[in-house]
Amino acid sequence: MPRSNHRLPGFLAASLLACAGCTSYRADPLDPAAELAAFTRRDLTTAVQGTGSASSAAQGFAEPDLVAIALRLNPDLVVSRTRRGVAEAALITAGTWPNPEFGLAIRGGSPGVTADLDLLAVLLRPGERGARKASAEATQRETLAQIAAEEWQVVGQVRSARLDLLSAIALRQAAQDTADLSRRGANALEKRRALGDVSDLEVATIGTEAASAERSLREAIAAVASRARALNRLLGLPVDLRLPVAGSGEPLAMIDVATVVPADLGMAVLHGRLDLVAAQAAYDRTEHELRLAISKQYPALRIGPSASRDGDGTTIGGAVSLEVPIFDRNQGGIRAAETARDEARARFQAALQHALADAGEAAAAVRTASAEVTALDTDLMPVARRALDLADRAVQARDMGVIDYLAVRRLWLDAQRARLEAVTAAHRAQIALDAALGRGSAALARPITIPLPAETPPVKGTP
Repeated sequence: MPRSNHRLPGFLAASLLACAGCTSYRADPLDPAAELAAFTRRDLTTAVQGTGSASSAAQGFAEPDLVAIALRLNPDLVVSRTRRGVAEAALITAGTWPNPEFGLAIRGGSPGVTADLDLLAVLLRPGERGARKASAEATQRETLAQIAAEEWQVVGQVRSARLDLLSAIALRQAAQDTADLSRRGANALEKRRALGDVSDLEVATIGTEAASAERSLREAIAAVASRARALNRLLGLPVDLRLPVAGSGEPLAMIDVATVVPADLGMAVLHGRLDLVAAQAAYDRTEHELRLAISKQYPALRIGPSASRDGDGTTIGGAVSLEVPIFDRNQGGIRAAETARDEARARFQAALQHALADAGEAAAAVRTASAEVTALDTDLMPVARRALDLADRAVQARDMGVIDYLAVRRLWLDAQRARLEAVTAAHRAQIALDAALGRGSAALARPITIPLPAETPPVKGTP
């Protein structure tokens, strides 16, 4: 009996030590100046590390290279990926057993001091642990699908930003051609005015047009710089970094509509949209949460050993605790879980309808833009080319004035610009359709190179 009197404190000490954690806190302060210095050190070498191609910096980063850089360095994606840890922690918690409960009561009285110690373990209700694990697994799938959907959104944004930059570079070249043409015309009229062949009004008119063309060129140059900064921002690089992009100054390739638009948009949406995968996982989570809520309408049992020590010695036995939900039977929790499940189903249906609408609109835009390019190549471009050829011959034969000739040349440049904008619109619609379908790079449309019509070099004797 005296030996038993010493077991209770030892049992209590051992139980408390078992509760001690094995993880210690380590401070990791945030230094804003160090973060700024680390970001400003990002350069082309940092960008190449994300592509796996050492030649990208020299030859220009292609679309897959830019996407790879963004997926690694985009700051919003870095933030989104931290949510994986939260989902993993919830899964770990759901897979563990409930912690035991310690109870200690000390009473004093005429017999002396009495100490009672209970160690109760919670017995889970039928199906409760499985429902918790299933709910946590669905939450993890939902989180991973949401992160993947956000990554795919950034992919579309990078592709659009690259297209905007290439289009801006092409428009800058068109503005440069227009400014050069106006400048040559103004110089030619100045020379002819000295000979008395043209009036001051004609010189003033072409001078005004030349100044306007120079203004348009300055705006085009600023647009290229702005598009480059926007692309760098998406890539997670300093906005002032000069990033070479493959395809700069080259003709945009036209797309093959037959390979862009799938035959069954509905199934393509279901199989490709990651946000729908996340919405389905969210619904699965609410299903398991409803199972968990229903299980809580049953009593919760706690059972374990019990020890008591008084002046006569120590006695060891058992203890039972029972939570009986006789008043609410968790009806409120069950109703809330049912409502959450209904809401999750409605959210999936809404997301599906929006995805189908986006895909249908994008598919129509692809067809419209492709038809516009075809119409320009069939109707406008041949006429504009013939008019330019006739104007070249007429001005060489001195049958056309300089201002009239410049007007024809300007129409040709406008036609080129219109076709460039139509091709850009087709590519932008393709990117929107890929985003609406959740298509990866392997399923992107096969480009068909249709170069922009080249400008006819001026015939000798023309401005």
